[in-house]
Amino acid sequence: MIENNLKILQVIDTLAVGGAENVFVNTCNILHEKDNDIAALFILKKGVLATKMNPNIPFFELNRRNKWSISKMKECFIILKKFNIIHCHSRHNYRYIKIVSLLFNLKSKIIFHDHSSNKRIPTFFNSFLRPTFIISVSSEMETFLKDKININRENVFVLPNSIQKISAQNKVNYDFTYDFVLISNFKKNKKVKFVVNLVHTLNSSLLLIGQKSDKLYYDEIIKEIEDKNIDVTLKSEIANAQEVLNNAKMGLHASVKETGPLVLIEYLAEGLPFLAYETGEVSKIVKPYYPEFFIDNLDITEWEKRINHIKSKKYNSLDLQNIYKEHFSEEIFYDKLINIYSCITS
Repeated sequence: MIENNLKILQVIDTLAVGGAENVFVNTCNILHEKDNDIAALFILKKGVLATKMNPNIPFFELNRRNKWSISKMKECFIILKKFNIIHCHSRHNYRYIKIVSLLFNLKSKIIFHDHSSNKRIPTFFNSFLRPTFIISVSSEMETFLKDKININRENVFVLPNSIQKISAQNKVNYDFTYDFVLISNFKKNKKVKFVVNLVHTLNSSLLLIGQKSDKLYYDEIIKEIEDKNIDVTLKSEIANAQEVLNNAKMGLHASVKETGPLVLIEYLAEGLPFLAYETGEVSKIVKPYYPEFFIDNLDITEWEKRINHIKSKKYNSLDLQNIYKEHFSEEIFYDKLINIYSCITS
């Protein structure tokens, strides 16, 4: 628990299903469980992932419809000024809160938590919207932000993503064990279609957990699954994939541009071997232990060879879970976050 009884507000637009949104939920829950004075602000509305938040966490819904509404900005300011630390997740949410703070002379400390892998400086981030404090989820993005945004380098922090591991009694057991599992929303940059065709080439079964973020891309993949009679089971209603990961033999992840990715932490927490495109902070941390888990191309033949290599080895699930405990557990995340809060308030 932070000294001086600081009041902390976590800010996001809405809790749709996504990586940043899951980190937001985990952050709120972890802080609350450690008896910190924590609340959540939804600039739009709560969203579907709000069901994963501890119901005892206070929250505000701004229900903003027009981002330039002065009355909504004032309503937002009235909420913000009750807190010492304003922790903003993602670029567009930080931008809105920063504008509100400038208009109404907010005195609270504002942290910009950047979940993006986009190496482009947002408009005005080097002038009047420049952050004072930044949290990055990867060391690569930390270096980029330090180099490109003219702020005190000591005010840029790295905080790798984390998940809260669920208990065994909350897991769901299916009658069928899948060869592979993929946790991914339906977006072109997530390379879901590549994974589906890979599974088809391997003549294997796939448990696919994801939301229809891009309906055209989703329809295209569903048509391919049906036309080729690929053994894919889609579970789009699952909010917490950890509940069903025990029903798969291996995890997959083919997105080529990530800062986390959170899904690999979920695989590790379950003790599940995986094959992933080499990107993000998780690959930097885990690759020294298991280099075979990462690949730098999207060649189906190469993926097939690597999968067969992984299948030929015996992995101790407890060893994989220990990597989660040492690097990505909620305890590690909490200690690092509290240290960041202490640094910016000292």
